Amino acid sequence: MNTFIKYLLLLSTPTAAISAAYAAPTFSCCAQADEHEHVRADAYAPISLMNDHTHQAGGWMLSYRVMQMEMDGMRHGTDRVSSNDVFGSDGGYTVTPKDMQMTMQMLGAMYAPNDKLTLMLMANYLDIQMDHRINPSMTGNMLRMANGGKHSFDTETSGIGDTNISALYKFYDHQNRRAHLGLGLSLPTGSIDEKDRIPVMGVGQVNSVLPAAMQHGSGTYDLLPSLTYREQFEQWSYGMQASGVIRLEDENDEDYRLGHKFDLTAWASTNLVEWISIVNGLS
Repeated sequence: MNTFIKYLLLLSTPTAAISAAYAAPTFSCCAQADEHEHVRADAYAPISLMNDHTHQAGGWMLSYRVMQMEMDGMRHGTDRVSSNDVFGSDGGYTVTPKDMQMTMQMLGAMYAPNDKLTLMLMANYLDIQMDHRINPSMTGNMLRMANGGKHSFDTETSGIGDTNISALYKFYDHQNRRAHLGLGLSLPTGSIDEKDRIPVMGVGQVNSVLPAAMQHGSGTYDLLPSLTYREQFEQWSYGMQASGVIRLEDENDEDYRLGHKFDLTAWASTNLVEWISIVNGLS
């Protein structure tokens, strides 16, 4: 199970806005004066979506986002499995993850040199913790001894993640309909060799490289394409975005590569008042 809680602070020309989102639906409060003739709260997509809007010439925006994510449970294919299943004869593992928590702080900046082009920079800082359970049967006895007799242990890591630079080009703007292309590059500024102490049979606590899920970046240069369309009406609006992450290298310095990603997101929002809207998204 994944649980996401996100908070967003925006500073934009000429006003400031604060927004909060709890998965879907998203409750947002925002204001901006970019390509819209009137200031409206539905100028933004759900706050988990990046590259969703452009600005007029000279327009700028600073954003600070905090995302908290919690994951628990395991799956074998599409079937949910418990720790006991993994420890059993079918799995035969000595250690399983129990849950994982991640807090990501994201700082972004946008600037439009002209009406069609908007430039964007996004940096982030990660705090990650994963809790583990050791097989309670005789199979895990030696590992528990290496762990000081304890049946569980946790690993932690924190640091700067990958940095994204993007350009958004608005190629269609007619009445209440707008569309823009996005092309970005993810720079491998996040560490992929983070270590923490884990128990090892017959040795004790050993400082070891953590799994990919606990690293701060991909370790590769990644292409970030997107296509966004939005249509606004008097009291409501909707939008769609197709986006992807394409790894440009066969492997990173640790001899692995994360998979490509492709997402399709649609959302609709209703204005309660001029500066408050309710947004519901599907991805």
